[in-house]
Amino acid sequence: MLSVLVAASDPVRCFGIEALVAAAGIADACVFASSARMLAENMRRLDDYTAVVIDLDLKSVPAFDLIGRVRSLSPKLGVLALDLAEGADRTLRALRSGASGVVGAIATRDEMLDALRAVAAGDRFVQSSALTLLLDQISGQEPAPSHEGLSNREYQTLCLLARGMRLVDVAEELSISVKTASTYRTRLLDKLQLRSNVDLIHYALTNGVGVTAVAADRPHDSTPI
Repeated sequence: MLSVLVAASDPVRCFGIEALVAAAGIADACVFASSARMLAENMRRLDDYTAVVIDLDLKSVPAFDLIGRVRSLSPKLGVLALDLAEGADRTLRALRSGASGVVGAIATRDEMLDALRAVAAGDRFVQSSALTLLLDQISGQEPAPSHEGLSNREYQTLCLLARGMRLVDVAEELSISVKTASTYRTRLLDKLQLRSNVDLIHYALTNGVGVTAVAADRPHDSTPI
């Protein structure tokens, strides 16, 4: 039997996963963590779980950072990323951050259950639709977007600036200094060959960047994880 930790801000997603594993009878425990404080508490007892599901739209902490944190604390623990935006760049970023698998919004019941079983067993799982996006990009049919070359922090900064946030707000959301946020902005402008925040917003809209795993649209919670 599995013991699953679900890190998601939306309770509907949490309840959906709980109902799914309960109906399938594959888990004897399904614990939810939505706030940074709840996540911090569960980080201290990762050995209690056989799989962790992390919503890439998690609002309490940057999801890619959380994936890496879980991986560093418990290298053998299965980490499944939930990507409702279903973008090849987010899938790649999740896998590179340490996720064992990725499922998206159109995942079937069986795909979700197979994904949980796979990552809990130490295997990898990428949903068929996400795999198609990755293969198209790798084969050259779908060119890799320029923002794929950004670091996770630069990518998170791009997404927040694209929402019209000020640097001071970006710094607060990512728990960094304004100077560091400014440095990330300078780097991403250079890498994307852009000149201003207006250019950033246009780039984000054109390339579908905006739904992302960063701490956004929430009261700041500085609880460390």
